[in-house]
Amino acid sequence: MQNEMSVTEFILLGFSSNPALRLCLFGIFSVLYSATVMGNALVFVLICLDYRLHSPMYFFLCHLSILDICYASNNVPHMLRNLLGQGRTISFAGCGTQIHLYLIFALTECVLLAVMSYDRYVAICHPLRYALIMSWRVCLTLAAVSWAFGFLFATLQASLALHLPFCGPCEVDHFFCEILAVLKLACTDTTANKVLIFAVCVCFLLFPLALILISYLHILATILCIRSVAGWHKTFSTCGSHLTVVGLFYGNAIFMYMGPGSGNSSGREKILSLFYSLVSPSLNPLIYSLRNKQVKEALLKLQRRKRVFHSVCSDAGHGQRSAFPPSVYEIRNFMMNETKVTEFVLIGFSDFPDLQIPLFVVFFLTYLITLTGNVLLMTITRLHRHFHIPMYLFLSTLSFSETCYTFAVIPQMLVNLITEEKSISFTGCAVQMLFFSGFGGTNCMLLTAMGYDRCVAICKPLHYSVLMNNRVCSQLVAFATVTGFTNGHLTFTFTYFIFTLPFCGEKEINHFFCDMAPVIQAACTENNGIETVIFIFCIVVVFGSFLLILLLYVLIFNTILKIPSTEGKQKAFYTCASHLTVVVVHFGCASIIYLRPKSAYSLEGDTLISVTYTVVTPLLNPVVYSLRNKDVHLALWKGLGRKSCTWMR
Repeated sequence: MQNEMSVTEFILLGFSSNPALRLCLFGIFSVLYSATVMGNALVFVLICLDYRLHSPMYFFLCHLSILDICYASNNVPHMLRNLLGQGRTISFAGCGTQIHLYLIFALTECVLLAVMSYDRYVAICHPLRYALIMSWRVCLTLAAVSWAFGFLFATLQASLALHLPFCGPCEVDHFFCEILAVLKLACTDTTANKVLIFAVCVCFLLFPLALILISYLHILATILCIRSVAGWHKTFSTCGSHLTVVGLFYGNAIFMYMGPGSGNSSGREKILSLFYSLVSPSLNPLIYSLRNKQVKEALLKLQRRKRVFHSVCSDAGHGQRSAFPPSVYEIRNFMMNETKVTEFVLIGFSDFPDLQIPLFVVFFLTYLITLTGNVLLMTITRLHRHFHIPMYLFLSTLSFSETCYTFAVIPQMLVNLITEEKSISFTGCAVQMLFFSGFGGTNCMLLTAMGYDRCVAICKPLHYSVLMNNRVCSQLVAFATVTGFTNGHLTFTFTYFIFTLPFCGEKEINHFFCDMAPVIQAACTENNGIETVIFIFCIVVVFGSFLLILLLYVLIFNTILKIPSTEGKQKAFYTCASHLTVVVVHFGCASIIYLRPKSAYSLEGDTLISVTYTVVTPLLNPVVYSLRNKDVHLALWKGLGRKSCTWMR
């Protein structure tokens, strides 16, 4: 991302240089930004918590709220910092990132608003077929297409703009790195870039707006056929919020990028950019909450829960119900769900009473071998200097992650196999789900990093030591761990929502550990919204990682086929075989469990498949890598030789 002039930073001129005015603007923009984040976050939380809002319209509204938070957070914090006079500079990489993210969120919102109008068209013009046409699969596809289009076209525009040479004082006459303002600083002719921007505006502004207008013409024609005034009012109320948001967003964007003299008046650009990057996102939750009866009811329900919570805390402060501090005791009780669930019963393998002891023996021995093998791999990698290379660093980290992964599940399963009481506490179930998902996500990321390491080793052997130096390897390990537990942070959110559901009956979980799908099925209510979000999460983590590994192996196989000697091909395949074996087993089982349509769920079958990726796959990691690796064999025999010599002495 370095251009011909080696530009390292830009200066954002922002607003007035008057200190008093800047302080006033800081106060106003801070309030608007806080309202934007809090309002959109509240809409998102309400939709997740209230099952009555688990419908396509609110699913798309969730995405709109996320976009508005990201859109504002990309521009406003840096603007507020500049208003306080704490430096107006932004690095070249920071400016490029800001342009890229700004375009992603803006273009995605253009498509998403058109998708929301299609949803309203189907709901009003084809109400009897609405559930069939707007199924969850269709909704997921439409949302994914919106994000994919936004990302692809934003990447194209940003990459072309940032490869231009820049001259003179790199002062951007704007409060953030807006693409038209940055193009003014280029030394060369930017006509091609401006033509591309205009073409993208036609595709993402005029075309979606035309689709929205066509949808609303059909909606209007349908409304005019309704005879009752109450029917008219109800139908208009479902579209009023969306139409208001469409008018605010598209009106400003078209005037900004397609109006006469667009890109020439910096003052007008700043005002318009401020409106659609801060004012419009802050108005969206207000519009949808004031004009929507269901959102109002969900908000009132949340407020009632909050009042009950505060009253519980207040009552606890005057009571003598526990030796613990009263507020802690009562808050803990209140955090239980509506039916005072204190534990779950894990059914596990109860359908096979005669096999409980044999299964315990098999799983116990497997677990011991898994622990021994992974600890042995970590020890060998640590003690032997010639194993201090990237491949074994990743392998050692994977062994540690697999050890923690199995520790979260197998001990509880072994206890349940030999005891009559097969219960797990409410908190223990939540913690087990959290750690299982966190380390599962970390394993996916680590296997992807190991695939990248093999790709560099085979496709770029001469550059391997440079591309995979210690710093890069440490960053990849940190990224895999942080990403796994960033996904774990999302899992924490999912876990919280799952364990605030009302649970009925005997609270039995038809599984041997607290996996998401069985726990959700134990709840009393329909939870399509949570299941949909978890499905998207699994697509990103499981399918996204697997797809990246496949792309890396396409490059690897393409390079291997160019090797003239058979021995060279065999050696190259040999270095990848262990990793491929683990990848196929791990991702294959995870995909069968988490990426199937809901209609294909079979808890009995899931239990058997789950045994594969919780018991067998962690065992395969040390076995496969030790049996197929000559270096590990030598290190192991060397260690055993030293041990035998020590005993003889």
